Formats: sequence, C-alpha cells, structure tokens
Amino acid sequence: MKIKYSKALTKIQAAIIIIVIVIALLSIGMYYFLRPPAVAKEIVIGSPLALTGKFAKDGKFYKDGWELAVEEINEKGGILGAKIKLIVEDDRSDPAYSATVMEKLINEYKIVATLGAFPTACTEPTSAIAEKYKIPYVGSGSATWSLYERGFKYYFQIFPPTPRYIPPIISLYKSLSPKPESIAITYELTAWGEELKNTLLEEATKEGFKVIFCEGYTAGTADFTPLLLKIKALNPDAYVDIGHTTDEILLCRQSAEIGFNPKIWHGMLTATIDFSQSLGNLAENILGTPAWHETAKFPGNEEFVKKYKEKYKVEQVDYHAALAYASVQVLAEAIKIAGEIDPEKIRDALTKVDIMTIVGRVKFDEKGCNIYSQLLITQIQNGKIVVVWPKEAAAANIIYPKPPFKS
Repeated sequence: MKIKYSKALTKIQAAIIIIVIVIALLSIGMYYFLRPPAVAKEIVIGSPLALTGKFAKDGKFYKDGWELAVEEINEKGGILGAKIKLIVEDDRSDPAYSATVMEKLINEYKIVATLGAFPTACTEPTSAIAEKYKIPYVGSGSATWSLYERGFKYYFQIFPPTPRYIPPIISLYKSLSPKPESIAITYELTAWGEELKNTLLEEATKEGFKVIFCEGYTAGTADFTPLLLKIKALNPDAYVDIGHTTDEILLCRQSAEIGFNPKIWHGMLTATIDFSQSLGNLAENILGTPAWHETAKFPGNEEFVKKYKEKYKVEQVDYHAALAYASVQVLAEAIKIAGEIDPEKIRDALTKVDIMTIVGRVKFDEKGCNIYSQLLITQIQNGKIVVVWPKEAAAANIIYPKPPFKS
C-alpha cells in the first residue's frame, strides 16, 4: 500500500508541477502579448544636404527650416512620447558623395525616415538608396518629373513637379499688354533643366509665342557673357532662364554689364534672399517662380515666419526654408498616423496623409507627388520679393516692361 500511495503522490506532484509551469508560461506570454509596446526614446531621421559646394546657400535654408520644425515638435513633447533626433550631414553638393552619406545614415545611424537631399541631382541617387533599404523619403527640393516615373514606393515629394512651373508663366505673359511675342530660353544641362525646357518650349509654341533661342549650359559656368551676347543680338521680348540661384546671379549681373535688358527677365530660382542681396539694385524687377511666399495665408504660416525671422535674424524668409519646415510637418503627421516608429508603417501612413501645412495642403498620389502643390510668380520690387501672379494671390502689380538695370 505504501508503494502504491507513493507512486500516486509522485504522479500528482508531477501533474501539479506541469500545471504550474504551463500557467507561468501562459502568464509570461500574456504579459508580452498584452503589454503596451515599448516607447522609443527617440525618432532618428537624417538627410544628406548641400552645406558646402555650389548649392550650399540653398542648403542652409533647408537645414534651418528642418531644425526649427524639429525644435518646435520636441518642445511640445515629441511624437508618440519620443523626441526627434535630426542628423544632417554635408554631401558637398556632390551627387556621388550624397549617395555615400545616405548609405551611412541608414546603416550606421539607423534612421527610420529621411527628409531627402537638394537639388535633383542629389535627390535621384539618395532616393534610390532609400528605396533599396525601404526608408520613407519625404523630399521638399526636387521638381523633376522623371523622379516620379521610377515606380518607387518610398519616395514622396511636396515640391511642385516641373509640369506645374509652366502654366503660371504662360498665363502671366498672355495677360500682359503689349503681349511679349518672342522668348529666349537658357537652361542648365540637368534632368530638371531639360524637363522644364522641353515643357516651356512646347507650351510657349502652342500658345503662339515665338521661341527664337534655346541653349543649355553647364551649372557653375564661370562666364555667361558669350551666351548672353548671342541672345542680346536677337532682341527677344522675354528672357527665361531655367537654372539655380548661383548661376542666375551671374547671368543677371552679366546681363547688366552688356546692356541686355529685355521686357521680361525671368529666372526659375531668382525669388531668393541670396539673389536679391547679392545683386542689390541689379535685382530690381526680376521675375521668379517660387513655391511659397511669406505672405501666404496658410494656417500657421504667419507664426512660422515670425519665429524664423527671430531665430535666424533675417528680414525675409526664403521659400526653400518654408518647404523644408513643411516636410517635417508632413513626416510628423505620418508618424502619428503610423502609431509606431517603424519605417514600413511610416511609409504606409504617408499614403494616407492629408494635411494643411504652411505651404498649403499636402496629399500624395500613387506616385508620391503632392497633388495640391502650386507655384507663384514673384518680382523683386524695391528690394522685396512680392507676388505678382496669379491675380488672386498678388500683393502688387507687375512692373512691365522691365525698366533698365539700376547701377
């Protein structure tokens, strides 16, 4: 009897031990299943950026805009209980090196999203790397349409694409009296320059304007005088340059030097503080085509302008800075929608974003293009950049024909 009782007791004890172990394992499993996900200490985002080299002046505006937006978010407690850590590394305005920097940000710093690079030449390789590693890319400095034609799923861009540059230019020129009849075009030999040139050529011709000159140049050209002398000899009513600010500063200065003063002198990237300050009186009455202006009546824009001017001690806010700030607004909204600090979930959330930013409404189509992006026409009048077109956004009437350059 003792032996049987002992064996029975052993079986009961073993069963109890097994039950206790099962309960313990289930409890541990339920704890890990039901507990709230651990809150990340920080959200690491990073971007290559032109802080030195030929695009450094515009690059600084992006850095300033990003930093102000991140600072404001962190002061309010961050997102999902985590502060944003922004890492910006100089890419020297070099596309190849920009790609190297992006690889480093992804593999060494473990960024969960990027705000991209500037300009298009650097956006193209860096966005391809982000796509490779499935890192969401929220750009604000590239208009080139071909970037949307690659079938990428992680590329999003708030900057207006090239097809949207031309309609406001054509509509303004058509409204003028007397209407300019002939146009001369110069453009930088890049994908962005080629795209815009082709679109402008097609639309201008279709609308009855006579394009009497169209020639490309290498960005960073040291002397534009020979090119400008050829155009001056043709005496066009309007001159349009499709280039970046640094080149357009030199083009404008050398236009004044040789006395080339068409009725319209229009540059794609002349609506910048750097253009105005570098040229002084020579910048008067030059037209530009920006994607934003500080007088825009978008929610939060007035507050942004005030804070930016106070923080960076400037009289005017460059539109690149505003676009940069808005890109952080968009990314922050996507992270909130995602609910997690996970690149894949942030990417999916970006497809659902529909937000009013300081540069206007942002919502992406299936290609990653902001369907609400828009462009303005500005003119430098009395040292200030003012909107002259479209009429509903204009703060001043266009001065036309352009008076002679002031010394």
